[in-house]
Amino acid sequence: MKSKPIFILFFCVAICFNIVGQATYRSRPNLIQVEVETFRDISTNVKSTSIENQVRESFILGLKGYDLFRVISNDYSKSNEQVATKNKQEKKEVINNSSYSIRGDFTLNNNDFSIYVRIKTPSGEFHTIDKIVRPSREILSVLNDAVSNTTAKINQLQLDNIIGTKKLAIIPLQISEKDDDYLRTYLKELVVRTSLSVHNSMIQIVPWKEVEPLFFVEKDVKKLFQQNQEYDGIISYSAKYQDSDYIVVSKLAIKGQKKSLNLFEYNFFGEEIEYASNDIELLLGHIINEDGSWNTDDLVFEADDEQEYLKRALTYRTRRNYILSNFMLQKAIQVNPLSALSHYELGINYFEMGLESDSIGDYDRAEIHYSTAETQLRQAYSIDSSSFDTKKKLGEVLEYQGATVESKYYYELAFNQNPNDLILRTRLGIAYYWNLEYDKTVKVFNPVVENAGLPILRYYLGLAYSGINNDEKALYHMQILYEKNPENIDYQYGLSTLYVKKALASYSAENYVGAIELFDHAASYYPLGGYMINYYRMALLKQGDFVKADEFLSVQINSDNLEEAYILYEHSSDLIGMWFTTQTKALELFQQAEKYALKYAEMAPGDPRAYSLLGLIYYNAGENQKGLENMEKGWALDSTDIWAGVNLLESYLTESQYDKSLKLLDYLQGFELDSETYSDQLIMMNLMGFLGKNMTNQNSGSERRYIDQFLESGKSIESWYYNLLDDWMKEIENNVSANRLNQMKSYIDKVRNVTVIK
Repeated sequence: MKSKPIFILFFCVAICFNIVGQATYRSRPNLIQVEVETFRDISTNVKSTSIENQVRESFILGLKGYDLFRVISNDYSKSNEQVATKNKQEKKEVINNSSYSIRGDFTLNNNDFSIYVRIKTPSGEFHTIDKIVRPSREILSVLNDAVSNTTAKINQLQLDNIIGTKKLAIIPLQISEKDDDYLRTYLKELVVRTSLSVHNSMIQIVPWKEVEPLFFVEKDVKKLFQQNQEYDGIISYSAKYQDSDYIVVSKLAIKGQKKSLNLFEYNFFGEEIEYASNDIELLLGHIINEDGSWNTDDLVFEADDEQEYLKRALTYRTRRNYILSNFMLQKAIQVNPLSALSHYELGINYFEMGLESDSIGDYDRAEIHYSTAETQLRQAYSIDSSSFDTKKKLGEVLEYQGATVESKYYYELAFNQNPNDLILRTRLGIAYYWNLEYDKTVKVFNPVVENAGLPILRYYLGLAYSGINNDEKALYHMQILYEKNPENIDYQYGLSTLYVKKALASYSAENYVGAIELFDHAASYYPLGGYMINYYRMALLKQGDFVKADEFLSVQINSDNLEEAYILYEHSSDLIGMWFTTQTKALELFQQAEKYALKYAEMAPGDPRAYSLLGLIYYNAGENQKGLENMEKGWALDSTDIWAGVNLLESYLTESQYDKSLKLLDYLQGFELDSETYSDQLIMMNLMGFLGKNMTNQNSGSERRYIDQFLESGKSIESWYYNLLDDWMKEIENNVSANRLNQMKSYIDKVRNVTVIK
């Protein structure tokens, strides 16, 4: 009874703190190292190791959610002796890395949940967090407060050891009364997010709860400094209405300086505002010196000419300091909003930031950067549509975002302006390829491929030739690439795919010997996979090489992988298909089909298809009783599997168990089946019903009409074998009138004629 609420809590806390963690974007370079040790259940009436571990894990998730700590969480679920032995080395590393240690005690009973946390500093001092007690239904709130209080205490302990720390408040300024509550709420959230994001040993962020009474009180920070003398600086967020849109403005006011410093401006509805807090953090890292003094030269730098800002921006970019480079470019745009060059350079910055985010796997942030780069480049293009560089870069940014059609458009504009740019030509040709315009790829690449010296250009030229079915030229270019770099997996796969294509053509022409040779050649470059394996296996079967097909299958199957094991089912089905279509009821075919169907049934005992297949195998081997038993077993496993039901329907019919057959027919007709999705099942179901009702002298008009309508539609069905029905018809020919027998044979033949065996 006690583990259930904690179990639910564990996941609630995980979700709750994960949201906070996402808001702070990424792990920080100077995280505070914390080791979370044991959390003991000291309840007098109950004690559970499981609950202790869940509370501890929930606490750890909470700490990680704040994104302030590097949390070490050794395994404390074992005995003290085991822990001491297992983690001896880790504990040495923890001590050497100056970590904080956390332990906790808690009680849980029918009425209350309480928790008590102790912190040990790297220097060996102990500090405690006041015990938190709440009703047991508020476990989440208790743990949340415990994590919050612990975080605040460790932060304070860190700050107490730092000399020259700047005390910085982050506050939203008063906005117009007409502005809606959503704007106010968002600014407040932005303040909280920034407070959590700033991790700098020289900065002490005033807890947002402490400054919350100051939210939206003043329009300017001067009075706030007068009221709060202990603040060294104030970062403010405010909103202004401009050009029918809201602009969020961030500023920094420094104690003793008369003028606030502009930081960043964001479109309220733009995506980049989501990372405003991170921009603030990065900027603060550049404007506080190691001795704790302010370094605001870049922020206070003023110039009348945008060129001065551009010069500084490019200097910072060469140092990969994108935050100050962006800052300077925004100032340049403020001086000259119609500067195509400044918008272009800002787009370049955001694109390179996107590439950096991509390289570390932060794809969400990369997407935001690419989108912002696109916005700036479009602005540059709207100001100056003649710029070759802008068109080329805009095409590239759109390509990275997957907008291949529009990317191609801007590449074409740039290419018409300068066809001698080889990199642009390459990107344009690739854009044509991804837009399935293979002939244009060939036209752009063919004149330069021999002298370009770019493998990627030749690679896509080969793919494009394959796309227009000029496989000989495709092979020519892929072979050149492979011979120069045989270890390149793309070239291996490219050659293999081209030979597979030729193999499939041979297979379609029923040249199975040629297909097998080409499949073998393809496999010499890159292993066959997926549908290619199936065709290769079928080519071996159709060629009559059952032994090699069996050997090949054994190599491909991983007996522990159920998805791969399904190939067993397919192979067994193909063997039965060979059995029927070639009219060769060889013992070898039966034995292999049975072997693989049994093996699949063993690996997937809950799959009704395995038993339906076994039933079909045994019926056609003359073992009717085993066939019916397997059909019934498959249906018992899943009485919603329509194919299994139809197979069993045929089994009952051909066993002359007409009562069972018609009872099952009535059950199957109770399903509301889509005539398109279940067309094969429905036609066979109605055929069996028509035959069964004729044998029991019942009205089969509805089934006959369904079959007639299907035949009139010109549609076909797939993969149904009529040998059981043919054998049954021979058995009953002396038991029914000649007219009825001929009518039944006629409808079987009509449906047979629209059946395609695959």
